[in-house]
Amino acid sequence: MTGVQTCALPISDIIGFDKDEAQEIREYLIQFPRKLLHHTERVEASPDFGAMHGKYLPETKTVQINPANFSSKMKFGTHDPADIDQHVLAHELCHGLYQSLSEDEQKQWMALSGWMKGTKKGQALPYVEIRPGWPHEVSSWTHSPDAKFARRYQEKNPSEDFADSCAYYCTGNQEDLPPEKREFIKGLL
Repeated sequence: MTGVQTCALPISDIIGFDKDEAQEIREYLIQFPRKLLHHTERVEASPDFGAMHGKYLPETKTVQINPANFSSKMKFGTHDPADIDQHVLAHELCHGLYQSLSEDEQKQWMALSGWMKGTKKGQALPYVEIRPGWPHEVSSWTHSPDAKFARRYQEKNPSEDFADSCAYYCTGNQEDLPPEKREFIKGLL
């Protein structure tokens, strides 16, 4: 984990979770870098998500989390494996951070993996969602064939790449990231 914070949390609304889940969310929020929390005002349970783990709603600065994450045994990361509930919370908070980046910062991020809308000769094939329970969609984004990712889902688009890379970083799994992505995120936080 990155530096522990001791001051009050800026996210005061944690809605729809049982007492233990809400407490676990608070404990995670305290461990995340403060800058990650500035773009979210509430965290709410969304039990109707099915296979989906979470979602960030920029218009209301809300992170929605599937409460089923709290009973899943899935882990993310190889250095300090994080429970799925912790990783998904960080991932969705990181979407808020990504949306707050300047156009220049987003372009710098996209350059690290050679992201482009559409495709051309020399680009990797677009990401195709094949996980059970998820809509089977083909991404409209492609990346350089030599780009590095901590997991396949990051190949969907630059926003998912950033959110997931940042989540790996914030949950103690920085070493799973390519050095240039690790340094970019470190510079932001």
